Amino acid sequence: MRPTDQVCVLRSSLRQRAMLLTDASQHIQHRPKALTQMNIKLQHVVSDVTGETGMAIMRAMLAGERDPVQLARLRNYRCHHDEGTIARQGAPRPVA
Repeated sequence: MRPTDQVCVLRSSLRQRAMLLTDASQHIQHRPKALTQMNIKLQHVVSDVTGETGMAIMRAMLAGERDPVQLARLRNYRCHHDEGTIARQGAPRPVA
């Protein structure tokens, strides 16, 4: 027996949501590798690059900010590492 149309629509929506969540988590896992390839060690000083501090720093870098001190000032007060550590270890490094 075939379920009602409403049940079919609901199941389809739930399947789509599950696929979107799976795809999103896979893309998030690629972020640290991409940052490393760009010579940015953000994932070593920020435990969650998709958290408030990580996203603020990445948005600023995308907007053109390159000063490690300015980027470190974007850290959330709950971040374990202080501004100095983030500026030294997580900032973009000049490529020789």
